[in-house]
Amino acid sequence: MKVLVMGGSKFVSESIAKKLIELDYEVHILTRGKESIDYTGYARHLICDRHDKNKLTELLYGTEYDYVFDINGYTKSDIQILIGALNKSKIKRYVYCSSASVYIEKNTPLTEESEKVENDKFGKYGLDKKEAENYLVELYNRDGFPITIFRPSYIYGEGNNKFREAYIFKCLEEGRVIPIPESNNKIQFIHIEDLTKAFISSINLDKAIGEVYNLSNEESYNIEEYIDVIKNAIFKNGEISKIKDKTIDVRSYFPFADANVMLSIEKLKDHGLRTPKITLERGIERAYKWYKTENPKLSDSRMTDFCNKNEEIACCN
Repeated sequence: MKVLVMGGSKFVSESIAKKLIELDYEVHILTRGKESIDYTGYARHLICDRHDKNKLTELLYGTEYDYVFDINGYTKSDIQILIGALNKSKIKRYVYCSSASVYIEKNTPLTEESEKVENDKFGKYGLDKKEAENYLVELYNRDGFPITIFRPSYIYGEGNNKFREAYIFKCLEEGRVIPIPESNNKIQFIHIEDLTKAFISSINLDKAIGEVYNLSNEESYNIEEYIDVIKNAIFKNGEISKIKDKTIDVRSYFPFADANVMLSIEKLKDHGLRTPKITLERGIERAYKWYKTENPKLSDSRMTDFCNKNEEIACCN
């Protein structure tokens, strides 16, 4: 079976490509060619900017894929260009990585049918993902195009190229006070291995065609609890400083939005897809081991100004 993975050089797309290779699929990865690929086993490395409609169409012409994993499609236009370049008649499944940021906040677990609007805490990103989803659902309803959509919570783990858990690791190791919002909002997490296995499990389940699934470990944490889990997992102590000023953008000093987003995964369970197994504690242990081994050079440009002005309580650089 021939599979196209959109991406393949970073975190989620790399993890999915490597697992598919392990499972003996013929894997083609498509990247812009700006990052080196540090694994082998893929059949082709296609180099193209997915926004270049003409080049993408030329590159994919004559190639028939059984499965497509679209990991880096952020907008409706991204999806339209890719699907327009593919031979849709041969595709058995198009798996799209959306986001929990499509939802409006609630104090109870969100189901796949919960209200979805632009959430200013996630900016245009969530709205763009929602519009991309809507386009795919329309294709399924109109043409029977075989989609499966996942809305993951915060993804973490080995290979994470976002400065999230690594930011906490760095602050704790350097003895910096960690600024957090004064809030009791709850967030959830999904380890990269669990996400990868869930995504791949969907392509062999006919029941998942045309469906949308939340994907997360079921435990939820406020930010202070999250940091406590990390402290315990990596055997480091550290202090936090609660920022009371609501006029300061939380993302200017912390790598997560201050949003209350808890997902129900009952549908995922009911439909028989692979459910998350890795606890946050165990996942953080694994992520920290990778962090210490690889020493990734990560940063978050949205946090730089705050960190530069408050060097004693932040470590963004």
